[in-house]
Amino acid sequence: MIWLLLLTVLQGAVSLEDSESEARRHPHYQAHPSVWATTHWHSHHHPQKRSLEYDLTTRTTTITSSECDEDRDSGRSGQVITASSPGLTSLTYDPLTSTASVITVAGPSALVQILVDEKQPAPGTVQSTLETEGHVSTLPILTSFISSPTSLISTPSTTSVISTPAPTVKMISRDIFADPIATDSPPEAIGSRSDHPAPRLGIEHTAPIQTNKFYSNFFLGGQNAPTYLLPYSVAWAKGKGASGSWGLAVSHITADQRVFGPKTSTGAAQYYINPVGIHSLVISAKELGSETALTSDQLTDFSARINLHPSSGAAPSVRFPLVQGSTFVTAIFDGARPLIQTGVFFRTVTRSNREPKPGITKFKFYLEDGTTWLLYAHHTRGDPLSLEVVNNGVAQSNASFFGTIQVAKDPGNGEILYDLACGVYPLGVELTGSVAETTGSYTFKFQKSGMSNATLTMFALPHHQSSFDAITRAKMTGIQLDTPTKGSANLVVADSWTMVEADLPVGVAFLPWLAKTGSLNKVSSSVKAFIHNITIQELSQNMIVQSDQDSMYFAGKVGKSYHPSVFISGLTWCI
Repeated sequence: MIWLLLLTVLQGAVSLEDSESEARRHPHYQAHPSVWATTHWHSHHHPQKRSLEYDLTTRTTTITSSECDEDRDSGRSGQVITASSPGLTSLTYDPLTSTASVITVAGPSALVQILVDEKQPAPGTVQSTLETEGHVSTLPILTSFISSPTSLISTPSTTSVISTPAPTVKMISRDIFADPIATDSPPEAIGSRSDHPAPRLGIEHTAPIQTNKFYSNFFLGGQNAPTYLLPYSVAWAKGKGASGSWGLAVSHITADQRVFGPKTSTGAAQYYINPVGIHSLVISAKELGSETALTSDQLTDFSARINLHPSSGAAPSVRFPLVQGSTFVTAIFDGARPLIQTGVFFRTVTRSNREPKPGITKFKFYLEDGTTWLLYAHHTRGDPLSLEVVNNGVAQSNASFFGTIQVAKDPGNGEILYDLACGVYPLGVELTGSVAETTGSYTFKFQKSGMSNATLTMFALPHHQSSFDAITRAKMTGIQLDTPTKGSANLVVADSWTMVEADLPVGVAFLPWLAKTGSLNKVSSSVKAFIHNITIQELSQNMIVQSDQDSMYFAGKVGKSYHPSVFISGLTWCI
């Protein structure tokens, strides 16, 4: 016999938990797990009694009365039907506006919205080949030996010997990052040009931009390749992928999601790949659509701000301050209507009735892949955030929102700390450092915004953790999330970190250097002659022909290979 838990018959008979997963621990469910909720209701327009039963095992909803079938046939099924018993629960089912049925259950501590129809989460994609369209399809790697030169370059019969004593390093205790190495123009022999082969796509930043920055994918190519914040990755969904959103998609990959290549003779994998394109949560706005434009500004070594505009030239609907290591992915709204989407699909969406901090509304998203994501909305003016679950992939707000929305993945032990950490977010990093003898230290001081009375939390990578000083190490929490290539990141509660590096190789210069003996200042005559002869042969090759490649990358590699030969050609007579 299937026990029915009558939520609307006996007021006060059950206290609903904060999420479906907690509801599963209820004794009625544990004894009879096939049915989580059954209720009876009456329509405001049709007083006949009807019943709805939600089955957790099959994740289906059954409407049992014939009157409801007649209503559905007559087109009246679009009416929102609400449980009639006040004060205990509210249950709504609106098939007219929902592409997936949603059950809403309100308890004393939370409002739970349960998605009835089960969907399989999008698995993401694994890129096993390089994109070659419009690019060189074969790598210009040499497959045969370079022939010996037909003639050798001439060398001077006499040379002046340059004394090269071991370098004397002056230790400084002031900030070693305070002053640039140089600010003057390069030598005239090094040409310059005002254009660049890569367009400044969406960049609203006048200063020069460094290459190989973590956020470069926001202004390269289609602007929608992943950016790795570590532990999260973010990408502009750009109307594509499983979510079809125009917002910023947030993803986190665990170690068990990696795909490994063939094994070598030693048993090691030749490579491993992290899947991309998984839209766990997407922060967007109802104003964004096919005309959405992405711009970037406030670009620094450690941070960037990404802006999503409803159209080119319009004010941004939502801004994202991005800093590597952030606990939360933060979105700033100034009147747009938030839209939370997913390509993994919602199983339950829970709004807590208790504010973790004054002015902050908390939501918990339990996704179909078994992961839990937390959302914190801090309204700085206007009304708190209210989300309506439309279907398995969309939760929306119909009202303008002013403030910040932050999302984070809960590894299973992070919710309590996330509740304490929400409301504050990083804007950038100030780097300082000093050296005393052979010991150096450097500090990350995080620039932050949001609630002024909150301490920032950030994820530290293993190489940070191994160098933490005692004060910073004491602020590690043990809450960890995997990163794609850097190991497990550990959550740290601190507005700044200090790292210490001992035994610095302060004697390293241009000459060969060994840890035990230091710089090499003398070599025997026979070794000197051998090096000199090889160098002459290398420099006698046709550098122009070898460096004339289809790829600028590999042409640069060839050119770089001659730099040591040029240096050594003058050095062998000096040591």
